[in-house]
Amino acid sequence: MKKVVLTLLAICIFMFPLLAQDEQICVMNYNVLNYPSSNSTDNDNRAAAFSDIVEYTMADVIFVQEMESIAGADLLVNALNVNTSGITYARAPQFFSYNNLGNMLFYNTAKLSLESQTELPRNNIDPIGTTTNATPRAHTHYRLYANDPNLSIHNDTTYLDIISMHLKASYTNASGNAIADNQRRLNGC
Repeated sequence: MKKVVLTLLAICIFMFPLLAQDEQICVMNYNVLNYPSSNSTDNDNRAAAFSDIVEYTMADVIFVQEMESIAGADLLVNALNVNTSGITYARAPQFFSYNNLGNMLFYNTAKLSLESQTELPRNNIDPIGTTTNATPRAHTHYRLYANDPNLSIHNDTTYLDIISMHLKASYTNASGNAIADNQRRLNGC
């Protein structure tokens, strides 16, 4: 009997990795272009279109740029939660606005949880030590983790780090250099 129990235990131990599931996460970036506007009908139409696109792509993480307010984020998360797939979305808790534009994150609560949200500094230090506003738009670092039911067994959390940023298109060397500075600055994150 002892051999049978040990054999079954060994089979279970070796089969455990085979039973582990790989979770796929679909990530989507979306520029909401100054959302919301002052026109409530336009906002409703844009929120419905946003929700349709996200549902079609089955995105689990959606990070957006050019959000105008926390009210706009609430409109979009409410629209996302009216879907036929049964997914519940949440949004990041904070909204930082620079010149009425900011980033926002939405995520599938069945697959992910938000651990942290950090607004990255907008000012850079130039070579002679003076502060410049070389970062015209905000960058936000979001850290999510997988909702793993087996976490207590293997004690290995899977993190997903996302940096949402909007780099303005450039037609001049000066603004092109500022964009390049943005990209270099984020290299160390």
